[in-house]
Amino acid sequence: MFRDLLLLPLLASFLQSTFILADDCYGPADLVADGVVDARDFSAFGSCLAGPGAPSSPTECVAETFAAADMDGDGDVDLHDLALFATSFGGEYFVYGPHRDDRDAELLAIEISGELRAPDALYSRIHEDLLRIREAYPETSIVQHRPFYHPTRLIVQLQSGEPVGVLDPLNRYYQADVFLSSQITPGQHGLQFCDNLNMPLIAAEYQQVDGVLRATISYAIGGGDRIQIEFFDAFARYTLVDGSGDCPAGCTCERVWIVDVLDTGDVTLVSYATYGDCE
Repeated sequence: MFRDLLLLPLLASFLQSTFILADDCYGPADLVADGVVDARDFSAFGSCLAGPGAPSSPTECVAETFAAADMDGDGDVDLHDLALFATSFGGEYFVYGPHRDDRDAELLAIEISGELRAPDALYSRIHEDLLRIREAYPETSIVQHRPFYHPTRLIVQLQSGEPVGVLDPLNRYYQADVFLSSQITPGQHGLQFCDNLNMPLIAAEYQQVDGVLRATISYAIGGGDRIQIEFFDAFARYTLVDGSGDCPAGCTCERVWIVDVLDTGDVTLVSYATYGDCE
């Protein structure tokens, strides 16, 4: 209990802060976004090497690659950027894949699969099903899936005297930033990841780092909405719950839709009910 209380200051700061996810997640110098920095990235870098003071990309270098090759962010690609590129050569990064716009479908696919990232086929199935449900029953559009943890944040407590640098290898691999450091509990740090991940799995990996006392998911507080899915032979059953009214204490009202989506794409409302004081 006391241990959990020590997490509260940092957790409160997490909940009060905002972070915009990147459109694409790839590490420094990974210009072709395949998770490794190798000869292919060097070739891409070379096509963008225009020299100091040249703010536009050569014709053989697309604008997105030019921006990524400008590693010092000074508006050009020159020998200083090459030196920075060289420090990353041979590095490896976790391959996030494309950013998904449907957060509900992505988080549900991560939970159901148990994988670090949402599998493409499962994400697409859930995304299409939710589109059909919300088109057939527009009132369900207000329901957003809220997992029990924050999908891009982790709280790490280091052992006494351990520098935060012990986290650098994993932070670099997953492109995580030290987002907050507690002023109350020494050695407690909040990490912000590039995009949505299965944070319980990430926590278990950070827990194995020498010098880490514990790695804790950032529990999501408040919000009574949730979506549950059961898959059957020829259809999927969706339970969509809209919770409102003091949800940190349990929600005073819940509206619940149960909807079947057949493999053919047909949508059927199985039931709708309200619970609590929904007036």
